[in-house]
Amino acid sequence: MKHWDEYWTTRNAVHSFSEGQYNKGYNGELSILWNSIFRTIDSAARGVDIGCGNGGLALLAVQSENRFTMFGCDAANIQPLAAIDTSLEHFKMLPEISFFAGMKAENLGFDANYFDFAISQFGIEYSELNLSIPEVSRVLKPGGRFIAMLHHKNSFVTISSSIGLEVLANFLAKNSIVDQLHKFVTFYNSPQFTYNMQLAENVATFQTYNKTLLNSFKAVQQANLNEANIHWYNDISKMLVPFVMSWQSYSVEDFEQVISSIQQFKSRLGDQISCAKSQANIKEIVDCARHTFSSIEYRPIRLKEGLFAWCVEFIK
Repeated sequence: MKHWDEYWTTRNAVHSFSEGQYNKGYNGELSILWNSIFRTIDSAARGVDIGCGNGGLALLAVQSENRFTMFGCDAANIQPLAAIDTSLEHFKMLPEISFFAGMKAENLGFDANYFDFAISQFGIEYSELNLSIPEVSRVLKPGGRFIAMLHHKNSFVTISSSIGLEVLANFLAKNSIVDQLHKFVTFYNSPQFTYNMQLAENVATFQTYNKTLLNSFKAVQQANLNEANIHWYNDISKMLVPFVMSWQSYSVEDFEQVISSIQQFKSRLGDQISCAKSQANIKEIVDCARHTFSSIEYRPIRLKEGLFAWCVEFIK
C-alpha cells in the first residue's frame, strides 16, 4: 500500500491514470460518459466513490448538474485537500467532498442503507471482490445503484502499462543503467573524488563512467524506438539523465529517492495489470454478486483510443 500512499500524497493528480489529456481531471469522452450516467440519478442524491484516490470522479459528480452530496473512500492514505491546489478553478469544489483515508472497500465505515448510489473508476477491482461487493450492497439503500468501471485485460490502458512494466524492469535489472548510475553517483559523491577532482586517476574514472552511461542510455533508447515503448523510455530517462548531465547538483540520497519512486511506480503498474479483468472474470463477479444485488449488467467501454474498461452496474 506504500506505493499508493506515496502516489496520492505527493502528486497533484486526482486519479491514477493522470497521463496526457486526463492530467487535470475527468474530461473529454470520459467526462461525457460519466455525466450521462449522473443524469440518470436523482438530483441531490447521496453517493460514495469507492477507491476514490484524490477525488477525481467524486469531483465530477459534485460538479454535475445534479449537485450530489459526495463521499470518497480509499484504502490508501489519501490527503486530497493537501495534495491538490483547490484555488485552481477546476478544483474549487473538492472541499465539498467528505474524504475517508485508510478505508478499505472490504470494510466500509458507513451505516447500512446510507447511500443512494456508489461509483468507482479503477478502484473496486483492487479489493477482494468477494468481500467488497457485499459491503457496497450493505451501504446502499434498497434500489440503490453501484456503477463501476474496471480495468479491462485487453484495454489500451492495460496494454500500455504492460509495456511500461517491461521497460521499467529493463532499467531496474541487475547490471542495468540504474546499477551503473548508482555506482557513478556514489563515486562522484565520495571524498576520494570531491577532494581530488583534478587527480588524473579520478578524471579518467569519471570519464569512463560518463561514457559508459551515455552509451547505455543510447542502447536502451534504440531498443525502445517503437511508438508503444518510446514514451515510457522518455519518462524514465528524464528522471535519470540529470544524474549524468548535471551531476554536481545531486547526492546519493537524491538518487535513492528517485529510484524508490521508480520502484513504487513499477509496483503500481503491477497492481493495475494484476487486477485487470477478462470477460470470464466479470462473469464470475456477476455470479458472486447475485445474492446481494437484484440486477447486474456489464458492457465494455470504448473511447477514441480504443477499448478502455468494463462498466458494471449493480442494482440492489
